[in-house]
Amino acid sequence: LCQCGTYDELLSWKVDLSESMAHYLFKIIDAERGDCDNAHAYIPDLGGYQVIVYSFKNDKSWRVKHNFFHFDPLAGDYNIGGVNFQWTDGVFGMAVGKRTRDGTRPVFFHAFSSTKEFMVSNRILQNETYSQSPESYYDYKLMGDRGPNSQSSAEFYDAETGIIFYTQVNKDGVGCWNTAKPLNPDTQGLVDSDSDALVFPNDLKVDSEGNVWVLSDRLPMFIFTSLDPEQYNYRILTGRVSDIIKGTPCDVL
Repeated sequence: LCQCGTYDELLSWKVDLSESMAHYLFKIIDAERGDCDNAHAYIPDLGGYQVIVYSFKNDKSWRVKHNFFHFDPLAGDYNIGGVNFQWTDGVFGMAVGKRTRDGTRPVFFHAFSSTKEFMVSNRILQNETYSQSPESYYDYKLMGDRGPNSQSSAEFYDAETGIIFYTQVNKDGVGCWNTAKPLNPDTQGLVDSDSDALVFPNDLKVDSEGNVWVLSDRLPMFIFTSLDPEQYNYRILTGRVSDIIKGTPCDVL
């Protein structure tokens, strides 16, 4: 998990697919430089409405369930690239924030079919016994609502600016939220939108040099209609964080 500068495989771990609704697409690594033993991976299961937590030190995983991992029944309608469809995808986007004074880190997350953002401490997720107990329910917090048609797949926390970037699948774009501000529609920025190049932005990351990287792939057309082989259906786009946040509510003044 922490082998920097190489592509050597350190370990192999198999996900239990015994649950019929299990659907894993991404993993989020929670690790501090120089402290690989305490690294953890969080794997959202959008179909099973749960998160798998994996401990590198113990080579063990467990499942965490919570109501906030479910989809919002009022936010499952999509209109993307001329295709209308409905999805019931649960927890999908997750982002690990900056370490706080007490040594913990916030883990932000949202369901795909939802416009709300939530947060839980990584200390809760990493405690196998407590995270699976009823008492942990109240440790999860609602951060706010991004507003209508703001469904999102992936999100990523930029430690340099404290900004979370997230996809905007119903808006063919990329959004942002400065975590120093309350989360509401007025504090959300749309850093880019393009009805051709950004049809279904599916994943994004911020690199160590301050660049946002976005993958768009027109997935709804592939699933529900067909892809046009004469068009570019898959794109990787990039932009400087400092440039794309200018003039948005996310701007760091």
